[in-house]
Amino acid sequence: MAIDVRQVQGEGLLSPGLMRKLERVRIASKVMHPGASMGERMSRARGAGMEFADHKEYSAGDDFRMIDWNVYARLDEFVVRLYETEENLSACILLDLSASMDFGEKWDLAKRLAAGLGYVALANRDSLTMFLFAGKIDGKLEAARGKGHLRQMVQVLDAARPGGRSDFKTAFRAAGSQLHRAGMCFVISDFCGSGEGGGLAEAIKGLVYYGHEVVALHVVDRLEAEPELEGEVDVEDAETGEIVPVTVKGDTLLKYKEAFEARSRVVAAACATYNATYLRVMTGESVENTVLHRLRREGVVE
Repeated sequence: MAIDVRQVQGEGLLSPGLMRKLERVRIASKVMHPGASMGERMSRARGAGMEFADHKEYSAGDDFRMIDWNVYARLDEFVVRLYETEENLSACILLDLSASMDFGEKWDLAKRLAAGLGYVALANRDSLTMFLFAGKIDGKLEAARGKGHLRQMVQVLDAARPGGRSDFKTAFRAAGSQLHRAGMCFVISDFCGSGEGGGLAEAIKGLVYYGHEVVALHVVDRLEAEPELEGEVDVEDAETGEIVPVTVKGDTLLKYKEAFEARSRVVAAACATYNATYLRVMTGESVENTVLHRLRREGVVE
């Protein structure tokens, strides 16, 4: 049965309604990764030799033969039985923990995205690994499978506090050395410091080289894209702490927006070079829309 999110610390990350919707999709891999047949991915299909694993709420398209009538008799709810097959997917979430993520509503959105994608993996009994990183790995959830690990995942996210400078190449190399099987890697970040010093392109290349499919979710606060500044202001680099006095006048904001968009294009180009899916997500956008609609259109979930 589905876990009551009210019993989980950090219940604000996932509402019961969102969890029910997330249970209806699964992460979609475009290729069969080596070793994928050795796991236990849950299937909506019925067949011989499969063992009962869990229940999910009935939704249109489910096999009505899988309805558990005993549960219906007790709770007056339609749920279907899920069985373990020999399919499995390794899902990894790389969540940026650098100081620049602590601006506006970026960190809150990033945590919700991580929780939402993590729950999709757990609900389908995919193998979920989560790394929180800045210059190094600062927290992780290792090879969790099944909704019983929801509390642990939420606790890892709730305990995290942004800080430090990003180093994608070093962090991804460390994460890759701990991933025993290729699969889907979701990178959730604002990609500040992702140029030559941050090594984003090389970091993505390293993941792809080892067979991972990469999905980059570029988290952007609306005040970053459309700042409301005028006059004499002091601008602080969130990751270095450097203070730069700036006079905002005339075309200053226009030049800033052009530079901001140019940096975004660099990130998108690094992803395109290695066939990684790139999606920019603005604060204020719901996890439901990002995961269930935009990522579905990209073929990342089904």
